[in-house]
Amino acid sequence: MKRNILLSIVIIFGLAGCGSSPVKLTPSIKTTEKFRINSISLKLVQTVTPEIVYHTEKEISDIVIAKIKDKLNKENLLSDNKAMTSLDIKMTYYRTFVGDGTPFPSDSLRYPEYAFEIVVKDGISGKLLATINRDNLAYSGNFFDHLQVAAMTFRDKSYEIPFMEVFANTIVEYIKDMKQ
Repeated sequence: MKRNILLSIVIIFGLAGCGSSPVKLTPSIKTTEKFRINSISLKLVQTVTPEIVYHTEKEISDIVIAKIKDKLNKENLLSDNKAMTSLDIKMTYYRTFVGDGTPFPSDSLRYPEYAFEIVVKDGISGKLLATINRDNLAYSGNFFDHLQVAAMTFRDKSYEIPFMEVFANTIVEYIKDMKQ
């Protein structure tokens, strides 16, 4: 009897899960087939001045912007046509260190935090269609990354490359979501 009840519950919740639709990241707006990036910028924020040389704001900006444009091109979502829906993208990359906010900050990287704003406008009229604001986004590494953060071994600028990749992917996912 207990087995039948348990089996029924599993089936009901299993079927309910199959009928659910994926969560939409962006508001439903009418866009053109492709997008035109009108402006794109990145600001680096950090509260510690480390002795280790990490990527500069310009380097991070160049890397993230190039990755966003490359991914949008691969998805065939980018155009220079002024009639296409235009995007103004402002990004903030919060570089954080182990010990931030304590009397004992270190030069060792922690996971960064991210924020961005995408202003979506009609390409022809310039009319505002939507503004997408996301903040308090954080990189979430795997188990071994957590161990490295705890051991304070993220002490080279090469560790920031995956962080930037995830940031670019996140923005591209939000842009792609507008097409659905």
